[in-house]
Amino acid sequence: MSFTETTLLSFCSTRTKNMIKNTNWKVPRLLFTITKKYISVHLCHDDWSNALNLVVLYVDEFMENTEVLKLRNSSLEFRFIKLGYYLGYQQPVEYYGNSQNVIQVLNEFLDDSRYELYKHFIDLFPNAPKIQLMTEVGTNLELVPVPEYVTDLSIAGEEVDGNYVEEYFSKCQDLQNALVGPEIKGQIMENSKITTVKRLVCVDTKYQVKCLVFKFNGQVASFLSCRCEINVVIDVLKLWISNEAFQNLERLSMNAEFSSFDNFPYWKEDVVLQAIESSHSDPTKRPENCGKKYEIAGWILDPLECGNFRNITRTIDGKRASFHVSTFDFHLVVWN
Repeated sequence: MSFTETTLLSFCSTRTKNMIKNTNWKVPRLLFTITKKYISVHLCHDDWSNALNLVVLYVDEFMENTEVLKLRNSSLEFRFIKLGYYLGYQQPVEYYGNSQNVIQVLNEFLDDSRYELYKHFIDLFPNAPKIQLMTEVGTNLELVPVPEYVTDLSIAGEEVDGNYVEEYFSKCQDLQNALVGPEIKGQIMENSKITTVKRLVCVDTKYQVKCLVFKFNGQVASFLSCRCEINVVIDVLKLWISNEAFQNLERLSMNAEFSSFDNFPYWKEDVVLQAIESSHSDPTKRPENCGKKYEIAGWILDPLECGNFRNITRTIDGKRASFHVSTFDFHLVVWN
């Protein structure tokens, strides 16, 4: 029996749900995407291939010829259908393919249903080692429950207010990994949740690069689409060397985005080498490569080949690090 069939059976009765729970199925990943109109549920293998896709779709009224079901000890009613393009619910369908398994829930049950359905899936697969949440910008955060055992959060959209980001990630009691997809607008507080998280990815950093990078005090970070001059890279290295910032750092990466509107010059390593005292790679003093692979809320940071990286030393304790600058990328790796 497939994951999909098994999951759907769990809605039939408490008995079938408990039978499925007692099988102790090993589910590598459980990913929830929460938006204004629907919730998607992914059960994923280690290679991110899907074992199950379900969409919980909010509707004003149920479609015809579908049977009403109710969760036990709950007033929540829902219906199950197979949804295709022709029905016109384009947003979830386009995102997940030509035909999807969809659970319909009436909008009048919106407040209660998110928590109850969310809890139902987590209870069903208690052995899932990774439970990740992704929330769409604009979703009412009061309707986004974050259990205490969830440590990975991500947010999706085009633009997001800094206060919304802080409120969302503050819902997680033990935040370990954070992924911010949209560009952040507004102020980013000192010691905010995203600058103190252990591992962070900002996909659309843009002009917040100084606020985000200089305030980051975690272990691993990747800042993409940075719009800044090479002086920001130089300042990062100076702050690490002087131990004024990045005391907990293991790895930091920045990716540049240039446009004619900004007129920022391309990054050049020669400019950095003139400002920062460094030395060539020495295999006797540090590893040839940074062989560690990081996964941050589903975003993969692959190991780095560091043979051509330059070496620097922290003044206060002699700790070593290596960096590399190209036209579009900057990497800093700290050695244990």
